Amino acid sequence: MAAFGLDAVKHDDRYDMADDFMEVADKLWEGCWEPDALVRDKHGVFADPAKVHRIDHDGPYYSSHGHGNTAATPQGAPVLFQAGSSARGRRFGATHGECIFISGSTAKELSGYVSAIREEAVTVGRDPCALKVIAGVAVVVGATREEAQRKHRRILDSQTPEITVSSFALYTGLDLPADDPDTPMEELHAEMSQTQITRFQGQMVGSALRKWHEHGVRGDTLDGSAEHIADELCSLVEKADLDGILLNPLIQPASTVDFVEHVLPLLRARGAFRTEYEEGTLRERLLGPGNARLPSDHPGVRYREH
Repeated sequence: MAAFGLDAVKHDDRYDMADDFMEVADKLWEGCWEPDALVRDKHGVFADPAKVHRIDHDGPYYSSHGHGNTAATPQGAPVLFQAGSSARGRRFGATHGECIFISGSTAKELSGYVSAIREEAVTVGRDPCALKVIAGVAVVVGATREEAQRKHRRILDSQTPEITVSSFALYTGLDLPADDPDTPMEELHAEMSQTQITRFQGQMVGSALRKWHEHGVRGDTLDGSAEHIADELCSLVEKADLDGILLNPLIQPASTVDFVEHVLPLLRARGAFRTEYEEGTLRERLLGPGNARLPSDHPGVRYREH
């Protein structure tokens, strides 16, 4: 929700604002321009005015009246990504999202998030299988497990305590050094990123900072040989019912280069990653050919003109 610039707004209120924002966006993407509205003929007709529609929205947080100035794309609404695993975040993602980002350290933890998101999708009347759940994973590749662990430690040692503190404050609004290291995290309050705050419930400030230094927003890092990492990723996808993995590089470009050069060929050999990209839109690559537009159970479809 930080993308809305609402750091000082209460957590639940921010999601109410985001719901209102999505209603405006859906009206603009789906209700303004019909897919064949553009004419662009040699006689100077740019668009058929009968196929470009005015929208009117007066919500609790946003108002918009008039015509969108962007013609319809082959997808209509862009593919909608959401991140945030708090209860309110899961409901928002299940309602509006198409790809959901999650983070966790174990297959059991990730599986719990996936199940909760799909249950929310059913609650709001959407197909749970249409939501693609993707877990963020960081990897450190070495010729051996020991080499990868040494490389991982060098990366962590390059981060100063000040960077750790600033990073945590950026995500949560909490300045942890201002509190005693033995202060329970439950005694602190912030409206930003409830996912990153609730994950440290039951811990002390000092412990939370140490773990943030090790992981940041990520779960546990996978370190080992390329074969070990390929094994772990395939197992994680299967056990947690994931639709994909989002690579979280620890350093760039080295983390991405290592993964592409050493791990990706193994995943391709196992049939776990494509060898070439299909034709069509991003949504069709996610949901299959013929699914370029929002699915019929998405709330944005109710604003579609035809």
